[in-house]
Amino acid sequence: MALSLATLLPIVYGVKELARPDSLIPALAGIVAGLAFGAWFIVRQLRLSELLLDVRLFANRAVGGALGGIYLLFTQYPQLVEGLWVLPGAALLVVASTASPVLARRTRPGYLIAAGLAIQLIGYLMLNQVGAAGGLPLLVAGFTVLYPAVAPSMALTTNLVVGSVPPHQAGQPLHFAPHDFRRNPLPA
Repeated sequence: MALSLATLLPIVYGVKELARPDSLIPALAGIVAGLAFGAWFIVRQLRLSELLLDVRLFANRAVGGALGGIYLLFTQYPQLVEGLWVLPGAALLVVASTASPVLARRTRPGYLIAAGLAIQLIGYLMLNQVGAAGGLPLLVAGFTVLYPAVAPSMALTTNLVVGSVPPHQAGQPLHFAPHDFRRNPLPA
């Protein structure tokens, strides 16, 4: 557990420090230190008999492809600088996340995830057009399109990932789950 924190905390610090114009060296040092601890963590996990995380599961494309942390980066500016401008998109995300499992009972989850990814593309293209000056309206609009489109992936992939690993390792991917799907599974 300590090595996982020693990996994540310096990387997060480094990424946040990159935004400051005079802190390139400390930012890069934090990122490099976090990556070094991450390498140590991986090597250690490969040698232990009692694993915190079986890193070999990342070789499975369904497991590795389901992970992403881009939203940490996207939400920092609107939350920390501009206030509550992420709320419209966040509210729609909650609605879409709740609706996705219900829709997955009638439609294949892969179709819902694909539709969400297509809509995400539109949101990302909108965010790509945000300028440095006066870009807040387009930024908020891009978030409002993007966030609800993430819901099918977010709400449905955990069940798909857990179902894709061998039964004796089915608990390992749940380390990534925002919800305990062992108690409330979704249809496959």
